[in-house]
Amino acid sequence: MDGKIFCIGVNKTGTSSLHQALGLLGYKSVHYLDDQGNNIKAMIESNYLNNRNVLAGLEQYDAISDWDYPTHAVAIFKAFDEQYPNSKFILNTREMNSWLASRKNHVLNNQAKKLRNPDSQEPGLEWQIFDIDAWKREYELRHQEAFNYFKDRKNDLLVFNLSKGDGWEKLCHFLDKPIPSRPFPRVNETTLKERITARLFSIFFSRPNK
Repeated sequence: MDGKIFCIGVNKTGTSSLHQALGLLGYKSVHYLDDQGNNIKAMIESNYLNNRNVLAGLEQYDAISDWDYPTHAVAIFKAFDEQYPNSKFILNTREMNSWLASRKNHVLNNQAKKLRNPDSQEPGLEWQIFDIDAWKREYELRHQEAFNYFKDRKNDLLVFNLSKGDGWEKLCHFLDKPIPSRPFPRVNETTLKERITARLFSIFFSRPNK
């Protein structure tokens, strides 16, 4: 394959697991930080906003995941496709309430870390704000745009849901790779706390509006 592999789903949908899996399949994969510790989200968005090649500084990588800021994510994944013909796209996904719970707990953890150490420079701690309605819109828009954009190119888009049991068979068939003998990596699996939170989200959002 002479293109790239782009994971275009929102974060907290198995990006770390896919990153490791793609590495095990022999791809040079990058996830959130490059080999020098640079934030690829900032690099890609800056490239896009300044009309540079979207992967300037990252072209050595075969596979890209956990790269997006919501503001320009849809436009950027379309730019990936335009600038890197013959690429493959993976819409990593999970059930919405489970995803909302995972994001909520991630922000709570960030807030707690920052409270304990206000001067911390740990990557990712800048995400401190809850906005459930905006998160839902982001999730729905990403899925809608991906399905619409690739509606006539189904061989270029894989919908991959790790929480529903997707693994090596589905991924390797899509990429035309042999299935490894080792188990599919499962990083940051859903905790009991997240499952309880997801259930509460489900009850809350299923209530009829009065």
